[in-house]
Amino acid sequence: MIKTSLLLKIFNAACMQRWNDKLRPIELTERDKQAHQMMIEYILGKIEEDEGGKVDWIRIIEGGIYEYLLRSALTDIKPTILDGIKETNAEQYVGLINWAHEEWKLMIEDFEPKESNENGFGKFQINFVDYHKESKENQNMDINRIILNAAHITATRWEYNILRKFNDEDQDYEATAIKKRLDDKYKEYSSLKGIKALITLEKKRLRNKTEYQKIIAKHGDIKRLIDLCGQLRFQLRWAHIHRIPKTSVLGHLLFVAIISYLVSLEIEKSDHIKCSQSQRRYNNFFTGLFHDLPEVLTRDIVSPVKKSITGFDSIIKDKEKVEMEDKIIKFISNKKWKDEIRLFTGTLIPPSKDKAIGEFDNAYCKDGTYYSLKTEKKHITIHKKIPTRYLADKYKPRDGRIVEHADKLAAFVEALVAIENGCSSRVLHEALQTIKPKYNQQKQKEEKPEEDVAYDVMREIYTEF
Repeated sequence: MIKTSLLLKIFNAACMQRWNDKLRPIELTERDKQAHQMMIEYILGKIEEDEGGKVDWIRIIEGGIYEYLLRSALTDIKPTILDGIKETNAEQYVGLINWAHEEWKLMIEDFEPKESNENGFGKFQINFVDYHKESKENQNMDINRIILNAAHITATRWEYNILRKFNDEDQDYEATAIKKRLDDKYKEYSSLKGIKALITLEKKRLRNKTEYQKIIAKHGDIKRLIDLCGQLRFQLRWAHIHRIPKTSVLGHLLFVAIISYLVSLEIEKSDHIKCSQSQRRYNNFFTGLFHDLPEVLTRDIVSPVKKSITGFDSIIKDKEKVEMEDKIIKFISNKKWKDEIRLFTGTLIPPSKDKAIGEFDNAYCKDGTYYSLKTEKKHITIHKKIPTRYLADKYKPRDGRIVEHADKLAAFVEALVAIENGCSSRVLHEALQTIKPKYNQQKQKEEKPEEDVAYDVMREIYTEF
């Protein structure tokens, strides 16, 4: 099962400061950077698919998680130093990977059953080690690794472009070298259609408007989209109260996405369904990663405010749909990609329907149309389980309820850690007392619908807190 030790260690990257030897206008944390990187991976991968490329999304998702786990363990090593060791001393680098693996080993072993191999590791652990030990030659031949590496450099460069305004050549001896290193590395990935388009957008926007418009027509304004995603790191969660650590909406999204993915794996173990469910995991992960994207336009409105006036939550949802279409969806050119973002953000309205499929609705796709499994009876919302026949990849199932549970669990951990760090706010204590009892008490059958497949997994997790 998923243990609290695993969740708390995953959360810990919210405390890891990046560029902490530079003058920074805001805190830049490892978790925020990894979240932005995962969003960029999605954008780059989608553009490759638009151009006919074949992308293994599970490899990309799990690769992003493995990158996150490694950086969470190697907290004090400057990235340039780590890259240097990787390039020049393979033996020492493998030693670091083995040490990082040991840091995570026991927690991952609690999560997955051991498989019959010489080390007794499960699949998730094996992939973690193999991913980081993969040779540079193999990485250069694998489109999925190229996308992962390109997204890493793009997110890092995005960060440093903020810092450059405060750390110029006169004040920082490294400024010129860092800029050159990041720009050179960025250009190395110009074989990717997305990076090539980004480079063209940066160069041609002012010099050649015709070329700029061609890129916009083909791929959309992906630079603007990446910038908007990055701005979620400027928005703080629980902004009205003091917390340690302060966490952003962007970092919260990655935490929700990882929890959603792990819970999806946990449920697959018990389902014993033989058909591939990679599309289910894909939708669950990216719904977790993007579900609060509209907040870059509306800001993070806390639940008590949304629920303070009857119907106010619906007003906000309607406003989000309008803002999403006007300021985000229009930057995407591909219709299928547009519909995915709408699905992930709860703004997808199916044909012949007047109501959007919520980001927390269970849903599946049939003949190109998504169907929500949420119904209303006597003002009570009922979430139906995705029928087994629709769990196959071709139906693109999405467990919105898993994402909702993950969102609440992430909020619970945020409040718990803040209290443990001495921030004894009444609001934080109320959050713990509101969220945990929903899973902790023995409920009557009618209060816990059998259709909610994630409920029992979540209840086990909360028993440890």
